[in-house]
Amino acid sequence: MWMADELDLTPWLVFDLGSTYDLTSASIWQYNYGGIRSLDRGVNGLRTLVSTDGTNFTLATVTMSPGIPILGPTGLTGLTVLLALGALLSLGLRRLAPGITCRRITPARPGARLGRAITMIGSSLAPPVQASSEAGGLRRRRGEGQTRARSLCAGLLVALATLAVAGCAAKRETPPEVARAYEELLARADADAPGALVAGLERFRRDNARYRISATVSDEIKRVRRTAEGRYHLARDLAREGALGRAERILTDLADNLPDTDDGRSAVQYLKFDFPFFKAQQLMAAGDFDEAERTARRLLANRVAPPQSDAIERLLDAIAAARKAAERAAMGRAMSAGQVLRVCLQSLFAERGAYPSQLSFEALELGDPTAEAQVRKALSAIEEYVASGSGFSLVAVGKDGKTRVRVSGEGVEEMRQQKAQ
Repeated sequence: MWMADELDLTPWLVFDLGSTYDLTSASIWQYNYGGIRSLDRGVNGLRTLVSTDGTNFTLATVTMSPGIPILGPTGLTGLTVLLALGALLSLGLRRLAPGITCRRITPARPGARLGRAITMIGSSLAPPVQASSEAGGLRRRRGEGQTRARSLCAGLLVALATLAVAGCAAKRETPPEVARAYEELLARADADAPGALVAGLERFRRDNARYRISATVSDEIKRVRRTAEGRYHLARDLAREGALGRAERILTDLADNLPDTDDGRSAVQYLKFDFPFFKAQQLMAAGDFDEAERTARRLLANRVAPPQSDAIERLLDAIAAARKAAERAAMGRAMSAGQVLRVCLQSLFAERGAYPSQLSFEALELGDPTAEAQVRKALSAIEEYVASGSGFSLVAVGKDGKTRVRVSGEGVEEMRQQKAQ
C-alpha cells in the first residue's frame, strides 16, 4: 500500500519487479480509508512510462479497461492498466523500500495536476511506461454531482495481477562469445557428474538471463537432470563390482549438486555410513589393508550411533587379522623365491666358477626359465646384490613392496618388514 502526502499534487511511484519480464497487464485498485465518506477520492487518470536505466523515461501506449466494481453501488472500482508494449522490466533503481523505488514525474503540460504515478523500468526495445492523471487530476464526486479539484490524500493499493513472460521473444541476441562459452561448458562436462553440469548451467543461465540463449540453457538443464535419474543405483552396482572410485564420484556429485532429487537424497544418506563401511570391506578383500584401515578410522571419527561404532571396531579387527594373514603368506612366497635364487646362483657358480657380477630383477638370468618365472611371480625387486669369489648376498623384495628376505650362500632369512610410508 502507498499513500501520497495530502498536499503533494504531483505524486509518483516506481515499481521494481526484481528481474526481466514481458509485462502485458497490471491491475490497480484504489484504496480509500475512513469509511464510505472518503470514496469520492481516487485516481482519475494514469500515464505509464518505462526506462532501461531508471533515469531516462519514455511514455508508452496503454489501454485502460473500464474497471471492476468491488464495492457495489458506491462507485469504487479497480483500474486495470493494459500495457500494450513488448517492454522488459528490469532491476536497477535506487531502493527506498523493498521492491519499490521512487522518482519525480513532471506534469504532462503546465498546470496539469498529477494523480498517483506508476513508473515501471523497461527495455529500450519498446517505450517505457509511467502513469499520471489528466489535468484536473483528482475529482470530488458527490451524489449531487458537485465536482471540484482538491489535494490528493487517498493512497493506492497496487497489485500486479498478470505478468506474462514471453521469454526469448523479448530477449537480446546472444553474443558470439557467450555462445562459445556455453559450448565450452558442455564440452568440459564429466559424464559421471551430471549434477556439476546442472550447477554450471544454472550459473551460466543466471549470468546470461538477458540473452536468447537462456531458453536453450533451460532446456539443457531439464535434459541433464533427466539423465541423472537412476545414477544412484548405477553407483551401487559399480561399488559391488569393485569400481569404488567411480562409484564415489557419482554419489558425491548427486549428493552435492542434486540433493533435491530422489537419487540425490539417497546418495546423501548412503555416503554418511553405508558406503564408507562397504568401501573399507572391499578394500580389505582386495588386500589394500592400509587404505581400508584409513577409511574405517575416518568413519569412526564421525559422530555415529553406538551400533555403527561397534560395527566399525569389528571391521578394524578383521582388517588387522587379514593383514597378518597376508603378511605371513607374502613372507612364505618371498622365502620360497629366495630359496630358488640361492639354488640357481650356486648352480651358476658350479658351472662357471664364479657368481654373476651383476644381478637385477629387470635383467634376471638364472639359466632356468621355470625358476625365473617363479621368482618374478613372487618378488617385485632384487636389491643390494654383491658377489665375490667366496659367496654372494642379496635382498629379495616381495610383491607388496614391504616383505623382504636376505638371500646368501648360507641360506635365506626373514628381515623386519618395512612399514608403508
